Amino acid sequence: MGRRDAGSAVPIVVGLVAVAVALAVAIATLAGAAVREARAQAVADVVALQAAQAQRQSGQGCARAARVTSANGAAVVSCHAAGVGDVTVAIQVGSGLFAARASARAGPAFADRQSDAW
Repeated sequence: MGRRDAGSAVPIVVGLVAVAVALAVAIATLAGAAVREARAQAVADVVALQAAQAQRQSGQGCARAARVTSANGAAVVSCHAAGVGDVTVAIQVGSGLFAARASARAGPAFADRQSDAW
């Protein structure tokens, strides 16, 4: 190896390290998004169940949805209460690029169908 070859591996190593760091950042970003989506769905499920219970008891399902959503660090995007104990909610956790949305419904199994016959 001559003097001109000395240090020629440095740019290759630096490039490989840069690629590894970029890959790690991409994986961490995707993992964070998956966690936010799972959290949003869990909050939506809890909110829908609580709202359906309140709708059956007092007819105030969406008011309960707003309180439970806020207590879980999220925001109500929409809430629709129909009948006795049938509530559909959509919530958002976070904001901007890091926002995750989810929706859930709680209520009677066949509330949104005309007939449960096949």
